[in-house]
Amino acid sequence: KDNLAKRKWKGSKKCAFCSNNEIIQHLFFDCRLAKNMWHLLSFCFGLLPPRSMRYMFGGWLMGTNSKTKNLVITGVSALSWAIWISRNDLVFDNVPMLTSL
Repeated sequence: KDNLAKRKWKGSKKCAFCSNNEIIQHLFFDCRLAKNMWHLLSFCFGLLPPRSMRYMFGGWLMGTNSKTKNLVITGVSALSWAIWISRNDLVFDNVPMLTSL
């Protein structure tokens, strides 16, 4: 939404998941939903939660073997895509998030 606002978009700048302004850093790392998801993935692989894209694809994977690295990259890609799709469903189609299984 921050990129849309730079183009004179008049819609709400609020995150679809919370009340903070939605910028890339917030949406994928700082929002409570994203933080919870990253903590889960990090726990599975024994890594600290990522703080940014640069950290995630740089230092975050240092010291992991190639098999683990490939699994982590797959997990990171899937989680990032899930956050993005959930956000778009909520913003554009008013589809509520799945809150329980």
